Amino acid sequence: MKKQKIFISYLSLIHYRKSVFELLLNNKEIDVHFGVGKINPIPNMKNFESNSKNIHFCKNININFKNNVFTFQLGMLKNILKVKPDIVILLGVNPLIVSSLLIFLFLKLFTKTKILWWGHGTLGNQGVIGKKLRLFFYKKSDGIILYAKSAIKDLKNNIKKSIPIYVLGNAINTEDYGYLVYNDLIEKKTKTENQTIKIIFSGRITKRKNLDLLIKAVLKIKLETKIPIKLNIVGNGSEKSELEKLVIENQLVNEVFFLGELYGIDIHNLFFENDIYALPSHAGLSVIHANSFGLPIITSNDFENHPPEVEFISDSVNGSFYIANSVDSLSEEILVWHKKILADKNTVVNNCINSAIKYSPDIMYNKFLEIFKKYD
Repeated sequence: MKKQKIFISYLSLIHYRKSVFELLLNNKEIDVHFGVGKINPIPNMKNFESNSKNIHFCKNININFKNNVFTFQLGMLKNILKVKPDIVILLGVNPLIVSSLLIFLFLKLFTKTKILWWGHGTLGNQGVIGKKLRLFFYKKSDGIILYAKSAIKDLKNNIKKSIPIYVLGNAINTEDYGYLVYNDLIEKKTKTENQTIKIIFSGRITKRKNLDLLIKAVLKIKLETKIPIKLNIVGNGSEKSELEKLVIENQLVNEVFFLGELYGIDIHNLFFENDIYALPSHAGLSVIHANSFGLPIITSNDFENHPPEVEFISDSVNGSFYIANSVDSLSEEILVWHKKILADKNTVVNNCINSAIKYSPDIMYNKFLEIFKKYD
């Protein structure tokens, strides 16, 4: 029996996709291929290496125009035609990946290949023309794969056509799940050593993360409650120097610590030591990472400016939402979780881990297989 052939077009072999991609590449019942560039057009994106013969490289040509980076993946179409897949999965619809739009049109005109889009399922913010462009490509496709459910209603209302829509979820690499790496995680995490509020943030220190709000919330708690509090900020970025000044100006040098970039056991130890993960805005895959170590995540209720993974937060179970841009609300949420942790840390930790379990590489992989079967 002929194996089903799948070709997934991606910007590069991005590191956080390693576990899912390798599961697909190692499947013996279907023939999965990846077309990728060697360098990701998004800055600071780490790639992984693979010796698989089913990895096909192309050249990412990037053009900067009006604060946007447009990418043309030279050689991608050639690789697809060489593989002759039954299904092609393209990222988007994303007008910034110009070659994907052209590949879609070519395959629709000259082949019988089934084409699916994989992405957020949003209609973008490029105005009327951008919205119509995305809708055209969605309507002409053979299916849409989404990270989360939140985009389904809007898509269906605008497409007004029976197009299969699948919710894939998301995942990080197996080695980044605390409960998978450490068998004694629950035992370690459920030991409450003292009354100190222990918060961690990890990621790029950029303006859109609104870390100044978090530092101001720490100050408010310090001045108004007298409860000992400690905030560890892991990572680097353009806003770091300004935030360091804010810490000094408010005499928080004994409460807020900038630790730079940490990896592996170093960052894992910090996840063990802290009780709350705070991300004032733009909560993405950090939700899964934090929850996998038993940490509840606090982020804003400005849902339009979050990636789809914010949907993975169940309010008051594995995290919560503060009123966007409100220092008062953020500080209140921190205190709420501190009280919960002191009262029943075991329940908090287990709720977070049980949430992360729903978004593992194995589950994402199996959902891919279910989608492929629909077209076999």
